[in-house]
Amino acid sequence: MKFELSHDALAKVIYDQASTADKMRLKVANFIKGRHQHFKDNRSLLSKEDLEYIKRYLPQLDLETEVKQFIHNSQLAADRKQKLRAVIIVAVVLLLSGSSAVALWGWHEAQATHDKLHRTHDKLRQTFDKLRKAQKEKLEQEGLLNMSEDEKNALLLELQRTQDSLKKALKASNQEKNELRSEVKKIEDEAKAWRKELDGLKGAPILRKRKK
Repeated sequence: MKFELSHDALAKVIYDQASTADKMRLKVANFIKGRHQHFKDNRSLLSKEDLEYIKRYLPQLDLETEVKQFIHNSQLAADRKQKLRAVIIVAVVLLLSGSSAVALWGWHEAQATHDKLHRTHDKLRQTFDKLRKAQKEKLEQEGLLNMSEDEKNALLLELQRTQDSLKKALKASNQEKNELRSEVKKIEDEAKAWRKELDGLKGAPILRKRKK
């Protein structure tokens, strides 16, 4: 017991008289020794921070071959981890860039579809406004609409084509589906009303010019 106390006291005296650099080397050597023992128990290698901490003192330390191999394996593992992290970052950046490009393209497509819907709707509204105006004028004059059955059928066919075009445009514009749904529903309701109106006109007598 006395020998152990004397040994510890001697070690303390030597440590106190050592220079700051020597103290740091001893501290690092003890750190490596402890981490190596921890590796034997838990298979836990040195981290990147640990390697940075001991790096500048390694050339000054006399380490066993097993300990040197432990440090070397730790460095390899840290390098692999850093490379993997770099690859993941690049992959994420590329993925985000691609997603942004797709989103931008989708937005332009949706905007184009939206504009097409408005143009088609405006054209259809103008056509039926003209029809209503003509109907009103003719009915006021003679109570009849001057339109042949062929013209009525052609207009009904155009209405059907327009409705089909609206449905296709809605299907192609997934990005704007929720925003356009209410507008397209309104257009379809108007189209149904116009169809009903035309169906009523189909049975109306055709005005022919009276012979003088």
